Parts: sequence; structure tokens; C-alpha cells
Amino acid sequence: MFVATIFNCLARYSPHSFSEGDWYFKIHTNTYSLNIYENEVYIVAHPDDNFFYSGDIVIPETVTYKDVEYVVIGLDATFVDCVDLMSVQLPSRLRFIMRAFEGCVNLKSIEIPSSVKDMRYRAFMNCTGLTHIEMPEVTNIQLEAFSGCENLKTVKIPKVHTIDDHAFLECINLESIEMPIVKRIGMGAFSGCAKLGYIDIPYIEKIDGAAFSRCINLKMDWSLLRNIAIGPMTFQYVENLEHVEALYRYNATGSAYANIPNLKSVELHVDLNYFPVADIKLHCFLDSHKLEKITIWGPCKSVEYGAFWPCNNVKEIRMWVEEPPVLVESRPEAHGEFFNERVYKEAVLYVPRQSALAYGVAPGWRNFYNIVGV
Repeated sequence: MFVATIFNCLARYSPHSFSEGDWYFKIHTNTYSLNIYENEVYIVAHPDDNFFYSGDIVIPETVTYKDVEYVVIGLDATFVDCVDLMSVQLPSRLRFIMRAFEGCVNLKSIEIPSSVKDMRYRAFMNCTGLTHIEMPEVTNIQLEAFSGCENLKTVKIPKVHTIDDHAFLECINLESIEMPIVKRIGMGAFSGCAKLGYIDIPYIEKIDGAAFSRCINLKMDWSLLRNIAIGPMTFQYVENLEHVEALYRYNATGSAYANIPNLKSVELHVDLNYFPVADIKLHCFLDSHKLEKITIWGPCKSVEYGAFWPCNNVKEIRMWVEEPPVLVESRPEAHGEFFNERVYKEAVLYVPRQSALAYGVAPGWRNFYNIVGV
């Protein structure tokens, strides 16, 4: 059944090639960008600014234009802000969804056919009625696809290998997500998902900055981080993270371990595939008040003042760096403390045996009372 209702709204016009009834179709000429081939079309938004789809919708499998039958394989901004849209039956050969259901607040459930491989830009953004979504054959979830779906609780994406930036941003009630073969999680992808619990991501290769920021209940096999670099504020405010062993890259160190409330130890391995030497950036460990042990392996040329501020409970530092890193004040207006007097007196600084004398006279490092060559 097809129902249409008139509302007032901002313009949603999309260019189209032809129409049939209240459907507007686009024959895409750039076949590369959308992977559309001969006799395939996608449905765009209705050109009337005041026209909205509502109720229960069945999207046609095919459409005939000038005696040519076209297969419907995509949706592009088709139902944006259709607040009275209740349900949609998708065609069996649909391949992508792009910004199609943004703002459809009363869409409570939808069945994604196995033909859909790409969940594109803002596909279901702000669909606050959704509580569960299962995408059996989708391999890629793009920018903001489910951002703002605040009542979404469970997600099953067994074939997804890439989750793009802000894909599930502020899904504040998301409790579980099954993504067993995911390899990359983009910037802020799950930021604000405070109820997200254990995730199993055995094949993860990259996690970008703030990906799990404010996911206070997040749990995972933290040993998986050993072979990847962590971006800025990736695990900000995650309460279950106590130990991190990870790769260390110049462009992924600023605030990388900041605001992790229960972090007790960090072991960093300089990734020589990216940079021959590393810098420990400003606020790298900002407000890690429970941090007790720091281990850094590999070439490190400098440490910015404020990198460890105010890690006042550090008891052991292992600098497996032969040349003492130079202390740099890059932002005088920022916190300029290296370590406080308590750490200098009580912590033990372990360094390579042949470098003990050099650390003993180097600015900043020489303030440690206990320097041990190993």
C-alpha cells in the first residue's frame, strides 16, 4: 500500500530522469561512482517541497520507461524527514541506501534485504524509532549512517569490515553490536554510546580518534590493541580500561590516553613503519590520575611539557630509548609541568644501562632521584 501526505518543510529537491506516479527515478550517467550499470535506477526525493511519503510504503522492484525495464537498486534522500512514515518494504535487488530515511522518527523497524552491500551517508540518521537493525550482507557503513538513533539497542552486522566516522554517534541506548570481522572503526563512530557493553572485534586493524569516547561501560579484549595505533581520545572516559599496549605514531598521540579514569599502565611501541622517531605530544596522558607505570619502546626524540600532566601517581617509568628525549614547551599557555616533585622522589626511572649517565644530566630527566640503568 502507498500513502502520501502533505506537510510543510525545507526544500528537498533532487534532480531526476523520469517519474512514475509519486516515484522519481534517476538514471545515473557516472556509472563508476555509484556502481550503477545499464538498466538500473535509484529513487530520489520527490521534487515538491511540500510532498511527503507516509504510512506503509512498498517500493517497486522494477520500473518501465520508454519501453525499457529498469531495476531499482538504490535510494537517495527518498524519504528525508517523512515523519509519518511507518514502514517500508524494500525491493529484493536494492544495493545501497544513502540518506534515504534521515529524520523518519516513526520508522520503528525495517528489513534490510541481503542484496544491500553499502549503507551510505546518513542512511538512517536520527531515526529515533528504530530499536534493532540487522544487515546480513552489508560490508561498509558510511558517515553518520545511524547517528542520532537514540533508541537503537541492538545491531547485527556480520559482514561489515569498515565503519566510517560518526556512524553510530550518540546512539545513547545502544547496548550490543555484533561486528565479528570489522577491521576499521572510524573517528567518533560510537562516541556517546554510554550503554555499549562488550564488543568482540578479533580482526581489528585500526581505531580512529574518539571512536569510543564516553562509552563508559565498554569492554573488549584489550590485548587486541597491541598491533594498532590509538587516535586522540579514542577511549576517553572508558572505565574498564586499565592497561594499554599499542603502537605509537606521531600523528596519533595527542591526547591519545587522556581522560581514561582507571588507566594504570601503558606500554607503547614506536611504529617505525610510519616515523623513524616519535614525539610524545602535549596532553598525551592528560588526567590519567591512576597511571602508575609507563613503558616506551623505540626511538623517541622529544616529550612535550604537559604530556604527563598531572599523572601524580606514577611509580615506574621504563624509557627504552638510548638518547634522552628532549623536553619541548610547544604551548606556553598550556600546562607546562613535566612531573611533579612527588613523582621525581618516589618513582623509579629505568633506562638502558649505557644511557644512565646521559639521563642523569639531561634537563627534566635529571630531576628523578632514582635512575636505574638496566
